[in-house]
Parts: sequence; C-alpha cells; structure tokens
Amino acid sequence: GETGELQLLQNKPNPFENTTRIEFYLPNPSNVRLTLSNLLGDFKIELFHGNLTQGLHSFEVSSEKLNLSSGVYVYTLDAGGKKISRQMILNK
Repeated sequence: GETGELQLLQNKPNPFENTTRIEFYLPNPSNVRLTLSNLLGDFKIELFHGNLTQGLHSFEVSSEKLNLSSGVYVYTLDAGGKKISRQMILNK
C-alpha cells in the first residue's frame, strides 16, 4: 500500500560547482524518469530511466560529465503518473 507521498528533495549542495546530489522518495515501486533541462526547456538530459523500489533514492549529477555551463536548471521526477520539478543552480 501507499506509505506517504512522492517527494523530490532539493539538491545538495545548491548552488553547486562540480557535483550535486538529488534525492527522492517513492511511496511505491515505480517506473521512474529523472530529467534535467534548462529554464527555457531547449534541451533535456535523461539522468535516469527505469524501475526502482519503494523508498529513498539518490543520484549524483556531475557538471563535468554532462558538460553543463553555469546557470539555473530544472530537474524533474516523473513517477507513478505524477511529475515534480525543482530548480538547481550551477555556479562554476
């Protein structure tokens, strides 16, 4: 059964320089898509797509690996028919 609600936590650290961590909580096992885009939505990077168990999950984002420049980004969690977005700031 449901144990709480889908939650997308603020990335830490924020603002970040090199790497930051995104955590989210799934109330049920779900097919999850975690994406990153800029404010204009010009591009979308898929950080993760797949099935995950119920509970807390954590992903590391590397500005180097993703070749990101300084600015504000939006990260979106799409799971269980719901979408939640938050902003993160990259300050190199």
